[in-house]
Amino acid sequence: MARTSWERTREGVTYYVSVEPTQVVVGEHRGSGHTDNAGTCSHAEFVAGRWHDHIRTNMGARTLSEILAALASAP
Repeated sequence: MARTSWERTREGVTYYVSVEPTQVVVGEHRGSGHTDNAGTCSHAEFVAGRWHDHIRTNMGARTLSEILAALASAP
């Protein structure tokens, strides 16, 4: 089964991405649900570029490539 979630912690902030059946969830938190900030978009919106800069900056270009590969093989 292909990977569907990614997480990276930098300078006290945890960044995360989850590829779900109908959407992509992109968010961040500082160790507690009270600090969680997230957004969603469709697979098509993500592939078209939504969230790419955020992920590249905070999680790296390799992670972005892995997410795009996961979406390419998603049903």
